[in-house]
Amino acid sequence: MSGGQNSGAASSRDSDPPPAILCEMSVPGLDSLYAFTASIDRSDLRDPSARSDFHWQTFKCRLAIFTLPVLVCPVRLPGGPLRDLTVICRRQDLDEDLQDGVQDGRGEAGGMSPLRAKLASLQLALSRLRPASSAEYAACLEYTLAARMAPLWNPVAESLVRGKDFLSSGKLTDAVRLRVNVHGEGGTAWISIYPSRMRIAPLAMGDMDVSVPVLARFQDSPLGEVPATCIGNPWVNVLPSLKRGMVTSITKTIPPECPFQRYKDFRRHWKNMYGYRLPDDDGGLPYVSVYFERLGKAMCYPWLCLTPQPPVSLRARDPPAVAAAFLADVASRMPTVCGVAAPIELDGGLVEPVAQLCAVRGLRLRGEPGLDGDPGATQPNLQPYQHQPRGSGPAPSPSRDGQDDAALTCPLSMATQRNGTRPYVEWNFSRAPAAPPAPTAQRRRPPPEDDDEDKENRPPEDYQPQPPPPLQRPVFRSRPPVAAAPRLPAPGGMTWFRPTSSSSPERPPSAGRAEGRAPSVTRSPARSTATSCSASASASASANAARKASAVKRPSSEPLPIPELRTADACRRASIPMLLAWLRSQGVPCRAKDKKGDLVDKAVAKVTQMAGQHAAR
Repeated sequence: MSGGQNSGAASSRDSDPPPAILCEMSVPGLDSLYAFTASIDRSDLRDPSARSDFHWQTFKCRLAIFTLPVLVCPVRLPGGPLRDLTVICRRQDLDEDLQDGVQDGRGEAGGMSPLRAKLASLQLALSRLRPASSAEYAACLEYTLAARMAPLWNPVAESLVRGKDFLSSGKLTDAVRLRVNVHGEGGTAWISIYPSRMRIAPLAMGDMDVSVPVLARFQDSPLGEVPATCIGNPWVNVLPSLKRGMVTSITKTIPPECPFQRYKDFRRHWKNMYGYRLPDDDGGLPYVSVYFERLGKAMCYPWLCLTPQPPVSLRARDPPAVAAAFLADVASRMPTVCGVAAPIELDGGLVEPVAQLCAVRGLRLRGEPGLDGDPGATQPNLQPYQHQPRGSGPAPSPSRDGQDDAALTCPLSMATQRNGTRPYVEWNFSRAPAAPPAPTAQRRRPPPEDDDEDKENRPPEDYQPQPPPPLQRPVFRSRPPVAAAPRLPAPGGMTWFRPTSSSSPERPPSAGRAEGRAPSVTRSPARSTATSCSASASASASANAARKASAVKRPSSEPLPIPELRTADACRRASIPMLLAWLRSQGVPCRAKDKKGDLVDKAVAKVTQMAGQHAAR
């Protein structure tokens, strides 16, 4: 069945998981494969680029992948030793005896298959030979495929990021995530490709919150160093696992405790372990020591292999194009599985993009001359995959004599559909006559300008567009002033000294107002809105002024009643206005600014004088 996009509905947001693009790879069946455990010899001298058991196990896996016709994945159990590998190979490769070993004088290799001899040369001990299972098959195929794709597609966590310069670009780059499932009985492997876009932010001094004076001293000194006490934000992520660690120091030179004392050693380590291609020189970038709490120690990293935060992953703009680019690289980097040609069947929409990309890479039939007179590439070699119709029996397996030819081929079978009603469409990447490619959906082009229907729908030449209607602006009307609440008369019929404006004498009306009518203002139509707004504002201001004026107590011109003060207690109980009125009626000099105590003393003295005069009479 040919692969295609997932039929599930996908949201248009970038945060949603990308749809899977499926492709089918023909692989050897489980009944023709062996699985065994290859153990690393403890006495084997480690490569200088491997500084731990984890690195040595990874190095051995990649060494077996690129030197043996096998599928490999590491065995990493929680708390277990890191020295075992799971290997998948063909049974005939493991059981075949090397008969020419004795004739060539290699007595030790006599009676040993080439695969066993190469395993022995790599210091790998074979154990636990068993039939291969689907789970082991899928795990080894996925690990081997990811290892062979570097440096075209580099591992970052669970994704493969495209390009050699992804460490320093800082831009959104195409990425894919793989999932491999194997149906071993039929010899079919399903590869699910999840295209996306990923941005890996490069590390900067500002991300670690280093102060300006410390940074200036670090830049001026040839042996500059930033200690951990001067780093405000010490947390970083290391590539490719994205594990989080704490920065303990930043130096311009490699620390003496680091196992690598040259930048060349760093480049070799990252190439052997992960397939990364670091620049030829460090470019003056510093080295960072990162402490991992789980390991209990610090490790030195180049500046480019650190990122201040996890990568940002978005949905791909054109998922089929990303998948086509990845599959074209698979065709050139992994043409065989366990030494057997592995054809890939693609969906009809991916036929033409993959064909064009393979043509750009120079993948053509062996022996066919190129445009520059080159006799033709010999590896990888693309040949059309001969599809066997249903009911015709299984495809014949390649003979031992043609094993070398099969190992150099990378066939691609392009199928439009897998139903029985329509045949397969085969695609040949050579320049020889071949079957036409599968038809693809064409975009509907707009009608030409001289079309009759288009002329009928055109407006006349003297057509003048109507101006838009005038903008309707709201007109704000003034709120009528709120009448002041009438004040209640004073108890006992007394009149206060400072009555409200209602008791004041009538004032002449203002010059701008007529009785009961607001002043008329003539406004121009162009300024109607502004005038109405200003009129409403002035009306509101006058209403507020009227309310304030009504609240202010003003002195009245009406004469106050003169009280009768005959005792000293009556003088003390009287108010200041009453004292002033009484003292003035008696001819005693006083002022309104005098204090009540002085007025009371004058009133008491006058009352005492009047009482003495009355007694003398």
